[in-house]
Amino acid sequence: MSSAAHTQLQTTMRYAHLADDPVNRAAEENADRLSAAIGSPGGRRVALRLVS
Repeated sequence: MSSAAHTQLQTTMRYAHLADDPVNRAAEENADRLSAAIGSPGGRRVALRLVS
């Protein structure tokens, strides 16, 4: 979390939800590309809960 430039984790977590959608989208796209590259049908996707 240090890349967010906050000294306290609570401050970072307060604003982390703002980046969830683009980050999640990028992670899903990369996972799909990797699965296609190795010939895997992909794994089970699990919804994560937001910690505030």
